[in-house]
Amino acid sequence: MTTTVNVRDLINFIDFCAGRGNTDFTESMIESLNNFPMELQLKIMSPETRILSYIRNKTPELCRLAVAENPSALQFVPEELITTELCRLAVENCGTALHLVPKSMITPELCRLAVDNYGNSLEYVPEKFRTSEVCGTAVRKSKWAIKFVPDNLKTLEFMRTNYQETC
Repeated sequence: MTTTVNVRDLINFIDFCAGRGNTDFTESMIESLNNFPMELQLKIMSPETRILSYIRNKTPELCRLAVAENPSALQFVPEELITTELCRLAVENCGTALHLVPKSMITPELCRLAVDNYGNSLEYVPEKFRTSEVCGTAVRKSKWAIKFVPDNLKTLEFMRTNYQETC
């Protein structure tokens, strides 16, 4: 008889046990996950990227799959495996993933990509990269992004060009 396990339920169960202080059982479950062959880990990764947080020997391939499925998985990728390409993949699929990108890897291009994907991700763009171009794109994508535009850029010309609904 074959039993099918819902991966999301398994992860929630591990989280529940960990939260209840049942560390022996939790460690046993995590150890089992880590002993799965990589092919099975890749299949599990598809429906539930949070499992990446429990896998000890993460590979670039496993991390890429997790981030491609769910950009928020970037938070579980070890620092040494975070690449420019992985950050770009996360931000391309979800602009707000910019807040998960290490500060040293944030570039003007990545900021443009983030606000082009989702205007309100301007909130996570470092001040030094909040140019008229980046802010204009953000505001054209979402009028609510205006609250993240630096005051010195909120000129009449900027408003006419990018925020026509109010002018």
